[in-house]
Amino acid sequence: MKWLSSAPANLMVMGEHSVVAGYNAIAVAINQRLFIEWQTRDDDLIIIESELANHQTNLVEMSNHPKLQWVMQTLSYFKAELTTGLNITIKSEFKPTLGLGSSAAVLAAMLGGIQFYLKSNPSLTDNFKIGLSIIHAIQKRGSGTDLAVSLAGGMILFNPKPLQIKPIK
Repeated sequence: MKWLSSAPANLMVMGEHSVVAGYNAIAVAINQRLFIEWQTRDDDLIIIESELANHQTNLVEMSNHPKLQWVMQTLSYFKAELTTGLNITIKSEFKPTLGLGSSAAVLAAMLGGIQFYLKSNPSLTDNFKIGLSIIHAIQKRGSGTDLAVSLAGGMILFNPKPLQIKPIK
C-alpha cells in the first residue's frame, strides 16, 4: 500500500515566548509544505530517506538516528500498532534551517501518515496531545503551538491552558 501525508510550514505571529508561560499565541501556516511518501513492506524493515539523513532499522529494534528524532520518536510511540515494515521518504519545499517549524511539520505529517495506516481518525485535540507528548519526549518542554498550526492549517489562536486551538478567520 502507498500513500502520502503532508503538513505546512508555519510562523509564529505573536506570543512565541508568552505561550510557554501559559498565555495565548497566534500562529499561521504558510504555503510551503513537507511531504512524506509511505509504502508498506513485506518484512519488518523501516527504511527512511530524507535530505537530512538516511536510516534503516526494524520494528523490533527501532534504533534512533540523531537527525531523524521526530520520525523515530513518532514511530516508537505507535510501535505496538505497526504490523509491517515501512518505506518512508521525506521531501520538503523549505529548508529546516529557516525557522519555519520544520520539526512540527515533520511531526504533523508523521502523525497523519501513521493514522492513515492505522485507519484512525483522532480529533485535532487528541492528535495534538499525542504530538505534544512526543515533543516533550524529545525536548522536555515546549508549548506545541507550531505543531497545533501545522495540524490545523490556516491561522490559529492557541491557548495552552486550558487547551484551545481556535481558527482565526
